[in-house]
Amino acid sequence: MNKPVVIAHRGWSAVAPENTLVSFRKALEMGAPTMECDVHLTRDGHVVVMHDPAVDRTTDGAGKIADMTLEDIRRLDAGSWKGPEYTGERVPLLSELLELTRGKTLLCLEIKAEGIAAQVVDVIRQADAIRDVAIISFSFDTCCEVRHLEPRLPVGFLCLGVEAGDDAAAWELTEKVLIGGLQAISALYKGVTPELRRATKARGLALWAWTMDDEESLRAMIDLGVDTITSNRLDLAMEVLASYGR
Repeated sequence: MNKPVVIAHRGWSAVAPENTLVSFRKALEMGAPTMECDVHLTRDGHVVVMHDPAVDRTTDGAGKIADMTLEDIRRLDAGSWKGPEYTGERVPLLSELLELTRGKTLLCLEIKAEGIAAQVVDVIRQADAIRDVAIISFSFDTCCEVRHLEPRLPVGFLCLGVEAGDDAAAWELTEKVLIGGLQAISALYKGVTPELRRATKARGLALWAWTMDDEESLRAMIDLGVDTITSNRLDLAMEVLASYGR
């Protein structure tokens, strides 16, 4: 059996503030083979690591990232919401995260906003991290743009998957991804079905499943033969995976 690769969702986000350098450092210390992050673009053109389009949920500030400068973003505390021990943790630049991860682990990078693919690709190139990054996005146009801008970057289309028993939908989804020149489908685990697994295998596409934080769901995806499993609970995912083949 080929075991899937574990992806640490936003770093080790179960224990540290998501999408911060401390979260990614902790994931590295745990031996995460792959980590996932999210990026947005500031008003003055800097690529920063954060999931939401606004800073309200994970910092002590308020407002949309697209309306803020890097200086505005850097003033924010992005750690204290998770615990007092993380007070003062800042929102990282993508370049800072790549400096941490390059050569140590693969970074699965989700482009959250439309129209920022070129800036993201430029940062990856400047960091000499083409071999250390894969791109994902819910925007099919963004996925195709990245493939056009930088064919060396593997790209996965983020989606909700397909319903169980809907063989036609599985084939249609894989056709769309192949036409776009993409390499993978990254689907919500509830939409990862035997039909989708068969279609991706037949067409040579990788199938990535997100995001599972309980043992039952993790085992279901491993048994189905997906290529990656994404989890906030990095320790649990690695423990479950390690139990296979014992």
